Amino acid sequence: MPKVIGVGTICMDTLVVVDHYPQPDEKLRTKSHKVMPGGNTGNVLSNLSHGLQVPCLYVGNIANDTVGEQLIQSFQQDGVAVGVSREGTRSGSSYIIIDAQQNTRTILHTPPDHDVTEKDLIANITPQNMESSCVVFSDGRYPLAVVPFFAHLDKLVQSRNSQGLPFVKVVEAENCRDGTLDLIHLADILLLSPAFLTAYGKVHQLPTDLITLQFLMLQRQCAGPQCNYLVTTLGTDGCIVLVPKSKNSTLVSELVANSKSCSSSRFDQCKIVEKSVSSLNELLTIVKEFSEQQQQQEVGDMVDGMAIPKVFVFPYQSQARSGDPTMKEDEYWVVYCECWKVSQVMPSVTWHI
Repeated sequence: MPKVIGVGTICMDTLVVVDHYPQPDEKLRTKSHKVMPGGNTGNVLSNLSHGLQVPCLYVGNIANDTVGEQLIQSFQQDGVAVGVSREGTRSGSSYIIIDAQQNTRTILHTPPDHDVTEKDLIANITPQNMESSCVVFSDGRYPLAVVPFFAHLDKLVQSRNSQGLPFVKVVEAENCRDGTLDLIHLADILLLSPAFLTAYGKVHQLPTDLITLQFLMLQRQCAGPQCNYLVTTLGTDGCIVLVPKSKNSTLVSELVANSKSCSSSRFDQCKIVEKSVSSLNELLTIVKEFSEQQQQQEVGDMVDGMAIPKVFVFPYQSQARSGDPTMKEDEYWVVYCECWKVSQVMPSVTWHI
């Protein structure tokens, strides 16, 4: 039985590495060329299944073409179960240009000729799939299909257990599409890109600071009241997680309770900062100062050739307000995680980009 069910994008990626990004009309020789499965949901499921041995299931649609057959075979090789319709004749594909000099990537994506529908999702899920599933992941694509699919899963769970065995809805949003706001309102864990937050702030004429935008998303209840974590990745700068203290987060509670008392444990790389922060720039300044001090004293721990990212927990002091005087202002933690710098490719991960 699957522990994680994924819906969203899978496609075939062509990755090319070049010395520099090509100029118009320039002919450029590539340093390397690789064709491999990709897509946000595909990457998540295969990394969990192949890399961490977590039972996973992909639900949706895969086109009835040669690339579609290759995608299914890759899933099966990674141990991911597949429940799909086979509508359409063109699978999605992406051409990814990796600039080795600037360490950037440019993605040219061609979508499949059949969008995943509510019917595709509901037809390929069974009550038995929900007996052990604890996480359902959506990468934000096809929200008009995923919203009613989540409602269908709720009914399946309730029908098999009068108390309703809970499952966690993890939703990612990189762009705003029709139905996206309805989808993110259902998330227990919400992953929002900086581009999404910035666009939201621009539309509503809000401050540009990313932590402030996270705060206002929660205060304005754009994220639902059940949302426990709002995560935003920052590329090479790591990621930030805004956690309402009222949710009594087990993760943050453990970090706070154990950071000072534990040694040689999973809490070694966590620092609790008593000073509250009100902006991302303020947070990054404190992190940079601390990291520079640490580099002068010791070399960071390594696990399988990878440096363990340091985790910082800050109290959050907002300088913004929701605009609704009747709304109770919650208190928050800001959890910051440094970028995980990989010094070697993990052999167990086959879809990692």
